[in-house]
Amino acid sequence: MRILVTGARGQLGREIVQCLRSHGLEVIPYSHSMQLSELDWCDITVIVNCAAVIPSNSITKNQYLDGNIVFLQNLLKYSKGKTFIHFSTFSELYKSDFYQLSKMMANSLLLINSHIFKGLTILPLPTLEDDSLIEKIVGSASAGLMPKVYRLKYNYMSFKSVAYFVKDMITENDNIKITDLYEKKDLYDEVIKRIDASYIIEGEVIDRTLLDNGVYHIMPDLLESLSK
Repeated sequence: MRILVTGARGQLGREIVQCLRSHGLEVIPYSHSMQLSELDWCDITVIVNCAAVIPSNSITKNQYLDGNIVFLQNLLKYSKGKTFIHFSTFSELYKSDFYQLSKMMANSLLLINSHIFKGLTILPLPTLEDDSLIEKIVGSASAGLMPKVYRLKYNYMSFKSVAYFVKDMITENDNIKITDLYEKKDLYDEVIKRIDASYIIEGEVIDRTLLDNGVYHIMPDLLESLSK
């Protein structure tokens, strides 16, 4: 078994490559500086697609299109008969901007071509990194600025947890669900673990776990904005 991991220089890609190799699996790390046509595709049986352009104020629409859709479209040419693992974003359920749109288009591209794969799995990822936001709030509070911190309830996984999930999925073929590994967090609670609550203002509740009686749903605010 040879496993191609695209986006191998990103944080998730690096974690997955390291995890797979530590368990004795043969991995081909792929980054944007390489060419798909130069790879030996004959022995590649699994593709883990971590390549993605993630949200940033400096990213243009064309960059989202190139990184999240055009690259995937090119990758499909080499993916026939292979097991394909792709990462979506849970934020599609509560946010609507061009990043989310590009990810939804990528998902649709995979689903309409599902007949070419030996197996296709699209994994919805929750928040993978919250430390920088928490530290920013703590820094503001420490400076005496009394930031307002919402009771933001969100789903979380670490990069390492995702990597081990992918490893288990490839090697054990268990019928496990990534949503079972989501950790539910509250931003306010996370902040007051690091600084006294008297330094911040408690805000309103915003529920982005979107779970009701075991069923995930679309945030009402997003539904309302889409209907206009």
